[in-house]
Amino acid sequence: RFWHFAPVYFKAMRAALRLRLELLPYLYGAVRATYDDGLSLVRPLYLEWPKLSAAFEYDKQYLLGRSLIAAPVTAPLNADAPLATVSYWVPPGEWVLWHSAEVVRGPVAANQEFSLDE
Repeated sequence: RFWHFAPVYFKAMRAALRLRLELLPYLYGAVRATYDDGLSLVRPLYLEWPKLSAAFEYDKQYLLGRSLIAAPVTAPLNADAPLATVSYWVPPGEWVLWHSAEVVRGPVAANQEFSLDE
């Protein structure tokens, strides 16, 4: 019952629910590929890039299917600004950051601040 929360939290929860719905076609295809290949739907980066040490270092990130990398923001919000800082790694190739649509060429490590609704 996310509608019982304050408006700022309600908006973030509603956006997360919409994102989940937008991802359903991708997830359907990824689950089918899991069935066909036998590879896990969720897997650590080092399975795809075993020769790169960063794939082992950024152990909170994971692949979701073949084309989506998740880097969860689990840090608490800063006291002075409603932002949380996260460190993430972009593997070799071209990747699009979901929240900004910025194209990043990896491999590269980055730190970034995220608001509650990103």
